[in-house]
Amino acid sequence: RRSDELSVVARASGDSQRSTSEGLLPQFSGDNLGTKVVLGALWAAYMWFVLLTPNAPGLPAQAMDPNALKEAFELSVNFWFVLPLALPQLAPVIHPAFEGMFE
Repeated sequence: RRSDELSVVARASGDSQRSTSEGLLPQFSGDNLGTKVVLGALWAAYMWFVLLTPNAPGLPAQAMDPNALKEAFELSVNFWFVLPLALPQLAPVIHPAFEGMFE
């Protein structure tokens, strides 16, 4: 019923070939190199700010305790228990409370 109403509106506007959802959202093409470069530069700047500068909240990555980085890596590897289920011999053993908080 709703699609019938939309097609009536499209026909009334004189544009029967155009989809009714077209124009509601911006259309981004994956072929636009400029967009990719800008988004990549923004991502790199954000990662630099968060991980390497002292202006971000917390310590920069190079000033963190190595044990904390090791624990974060182990928790990342065990995310959603994928590695313990797929390859239990390679999965690090971590306290279940830490796993629950990280997930």
